[in-house]
Amino acid sequence: MPAPRKKDEIVALAALVIAKDASGADVYIYQGSAIPEGIPAAEVKRLTDEGFVGTIADEQDDK
Repeated sequence: MPAPRKKDEIVALAALVIAKDASGADVYIYQGSAIPEGIPAAEVKRLTDEGFVGTIADEQDDK
């Protein structure tokens, strides 16, 4: 059973999100998984703006 999520925790909303870490390496994040530490804020913002990641509340609003 997955761990409970924090209310405003940012998670992958798409089936697979490929993010870049600070060194430019690809990081694979699967749907429902939290965004790991090491992903720069600008990358998280880009992914959020494009709808690939968001909070659990964002995901529930889409249903």
